[in-house]
Amino acid sequence: MPMRRSLLLFGWLAWMGLMFYFSTQGWGGQETQSGLEKLLSLVPFIREQFSHADLAQLNFVVRKMAHFTEYSILTLLGYFAWSISLGQHSLQAVRYALLCSIVFAISDEFHQLFEAGRTSLLTDVLIDCSGAAVVALVLQRVVLRSQVS
Repeated sequence: MPMRRSLLLFGWLAWMGLMFYFSTQGWGGQETQSGLEKLLSLVPFIREQFSHADLAQLNFVVRKMAHFTEYSILTLLGYFAWSISLGQHSLQAVRYALLCSIVFAISDEFHQLFEAGRTSLLTDVLIDCSGAAVVALVLQRVVLRSQVS
């Protein structure tokens, strides 16, 4: 059982480390658009359907969805870390996981102020917090439902 607790905590911290890595200059908009173009070029008839402007829009949507998703995952991992690894009550673990995700979102955008080729946007923080909040609401509902049963 102690190994499982340690792994959950390590997984949460490792996810934060990975997110920090992705917020470096090597993962800016131009790099992800280039990767998206390469991916789409694997299927020529699909790639031909996209103009340069379409690709830019698709890249924008993919990047914003990535923000939402990575903070959803962070909050879920945080919940398991707080509830199982750190022994917090389930509802308290949801709150702590959400708070940690919000603080991390703000600090990550602040960090990007100092990364060449990256921008720091309030809208990204709002998207990040939205992903975290959606998972926190679902977790809270699940926890409350399990307490009633």
